[in-house]
Amino acid sequence: MTILWIIVAIFITYLVVKPSQSSKPATTQDISTDNQDGKDVKITEETVFKVQSEFETKLRDETEFPDAISGYEIYIYRNLMLDWFNKLAAKNRYDEDLTQKLRKDWLDYMDAAADRSTYNYLSIESYDEKDNSKSEAYREKHIAASRKMFAIQDGFAAAIGKDAVAELARVKAMGFREFSRKGELAPEGYKWDLGRRELEPVKK
Repeated sequence: MTILWIIVAIFITYLVVKPSQSSKPATTQDISTDNQDGKDVKITEETVFKVQSEFETKLRDETEFPDAISGYEIYIYRNLMLDWFNKLAAKNRYDEDLTQKLRKDWLDYMDAAADRSTYNYLSIESYDEKDNSKSEAYREKHIAASRKMFAIQDGFAAAIGKDAVAELARVKAMGFREFSRKGELAPEGYKWDLGRRELEPVKK
């Protein structure tokens, strides 16, 4: 009887775990893991849409999380990077090599944007005056993810043209209070009070 219950328990565990594994969103790391035989793994349009959908859900639903992506970065994603990616994808749709490079950069960008926020939070949370090695390790990962994200932003802007480069520079020069936690740009003459989530007039 004991053996029978063990078999039943294993079968139930299999039924529960298998669907959750198959529904796990694809990421750049998943693609890299699959590429263990040295062959290039083709990134399909379906994979891009799936990762992008998961990322946009995160941007929409996790703005109040302690490791949330900033409203400033959400604005850049929605109003600059997404448009640039779509334009570059359409422009290079008949060049498979460039298409694959573009898709990989796009997946890397979304991963890096999420990672930098998470590592920044973990660095702050793990700070210890006696032994700060763990916090410093997270800080280094935050810096690496930030550099990757910024490099891809700059690369996309350069590929689009001078106007895109100027627009990216203009947005980056703005203060964080120009953007709500959801990535909404404050109207002229106003700033966001990020604590109260409200607009307030700029004091002159």
